[in-house]
Amino acid sequence: MSKKKNAAKAAQKPVPAAPAVEKPAEKKPTPKKEEQKKPESKVPATTAIPSEQEVAKNILQAEYGGMDPNRRAEVTKMLFDYYHVDNGAAARKMGISDAVIEKMDRVTMISATAEMAIEMQYSKTPFALTVKKAVLGDMADAFKELGFTMSGKVLELPADKDGNVVVHSEDVKASKEAKEAVKKTVEARNKKVITDPTKIENDDQLKESLQHMLAANTFFKDFKKTLNFYRSVRQIQNKNDKTKAEAYKNMPFDKLIKEIEDLILDCPFIVGGYGNHLFEELKKSGSVILPFSSLYLNSKSPTVGDSTMTEEEVAGICRALINWKIDKEIATKNKSLAALNKDKKANKDAIVQKTQEIADLENYRTLLTEPTADFADNLLTNRKSDDKTVSASARRAYTNIRRAYYPETDRGNGKKYTNIDENVQQRAGIIANLFRDPTVPLGNYNVGNLTDLIEVDDSAEEKKPEEKKEDSPKK
Repeated sequence: MSKKKNAAKAAQKPVPAAPAVEKPAEKKPTPKKEEQKKPESKVPATTAIPSEQEVAKNILQAEYGGMDPNRRAEVTKMLFDYYHVDNGAAARKMGISDAVIEKMDRVTMISATAEMAIEMQYSKTPFALTVKKAVLGDMADAFKELGFTMSGKVLELPADKDGNVVVHSEDVKASKEAKEAVKKTVEARNKKVITDPTKIENDDQLKESLQHMLAANTFFKDFKKTLNFYRSVRQIQNKNDKTKAEAYKNMPFDKLIKEIEDLILDCPFIVGGYGNHLFEELKKSGSVILPFSSLYLNSKSPTVGDSTMTEEEVAGICRALINWKIDKEIATKNKSLAALNKDKKANKDAIVQKTQEIADLENYRTLLTEPTADFADNLLTNRKSDDKTVSASARRAYTNIRRAYYPETDRGNGKKYTNIDENVQQRAGIIANLFRDPTVPLGNYNVGNLTDLIEVDDSAEEKKPEEKKEDSPKK
C-alpha cells in the first residue's frame, strides 16, 4: 500500500479529541517598603472569569503560589477572551453566541490551559474556575492534549441558572509524564540563563537558554523570537565560515526547530501542547490545511500573535511541531517494541500491532509534504456533511481562513459577500501548496484566482419581492 493511501486510511480512523507567545506583562517598579501593602492571604473559593476591566483588580490583589501575578493576569485575560460567553439573543450551538464562536482561538486556549495546569500543580492554595458549561468540552480537550484528565463528574455537572459550572483544581489530574513535564517547565523558568546570543560559549549554555525561553513563553509570537535567538547564536558561532553563517541566516523555521529538537531532545510542556493539538487536527481532517489555519490565525491576533509572521514561517512551524510530536510518539513506541521483541513468540500479535502503529505515524508525514486537493475541493460542501468529524473540520478551517485573511468580513458587521466562499476555498488550496514541492503545486489553486470581494446589494435584494409581486398574473 502506498504512503498516500496509508495516510488517508489512517486519517479516517476515529481519533479521540485531542504559543509565539506574548511577552509577559512588564512588572511595575516595586514601591518602597513603607508604601507597599501586603496582599491579602485569603484566596477566594471560586475565581470566576472576570470582565477585562476587573482582571487586574481581582487577580493582582490575591496571593497565589506558583504563578507571577502579572502572568496570572495575562492568563485570566486569555481565558476571558476564550471562555466568556455573552447572554445575547444570538446564542446558538450549545448556547454559544455567533460572536464568541467566531472569536475562539484554539492555540490561545492551549496556552491558557497550560498555565492553569501548571498552577494546579504548584499553587500553594487550591483554587477554582467558573466557566460556561457550553465550552467545558473544549477545556477538557485542551487538558487532554497537555497530558491532564478532567474528571468526568465535572463534565456531567448541570449548569447553574447562568449556564456556569465550577472546575476545582482537584478535578484535573495529571499523568506521570505530564507531572514531570510541568516540573521541568517550572525549573527551566526559574533558572537564570544567558539571553544575549553574543555571550553563548557552548551548546550546554545554548540548551539551557532555549529550554528557559520555550518554558517561559506562553504566547505564540515569542516563539519566533526564540527561533531567531537560536539563529543568531549559530551565525555568531560560524562567523569565520561564511557558507555556514549564510546558511543559518536563510534557514527556514522548520529546519531551525528540528535542530533545536535534536539539541534539547525533550519537547517543552507548552510547545508539546501545541504539537499535540496540531497533530490531532491533522489526524481528524486528513489535511494540513486545518492545523495551519489554526496556527496562522493565532499569528495574526493583535493581542497574542505576531502580524509580521509570514505564511511560509507559520507553515514551517506547523510542520516542525507536528513532526516533533510524531518523533516523540515513534520513540515511545520503539521502546515498547524493543521490549516486546525480547519474546517474539509470545508477543507476536502485539509486535505486529505496534509495528503498524509506527508505520501509521510515519505515513502522517506524507500529509505534511504531499497534501492533496481533496480537503480544499470539498471544503464548502463538507461544512454540511452528516459526518460530524468531517463537518467540524471543514467549518473550523473555513472560519479560521476567513478570519485570518478576510477579517473585514466578520459576520458581526451585518454585511454579506457574493464571492467570499470561493475566495476562502482558493486560500485553502493555496495553503496546501505551501507544504508541497513548489515545482508541483496544485494547479487549480493560486493567488491569481483570488478576486476582490463583492458586497451584496441589500437594496436590490429588498426590491425583488415587490417586482415579482407586480409581474405575477392576476387570478
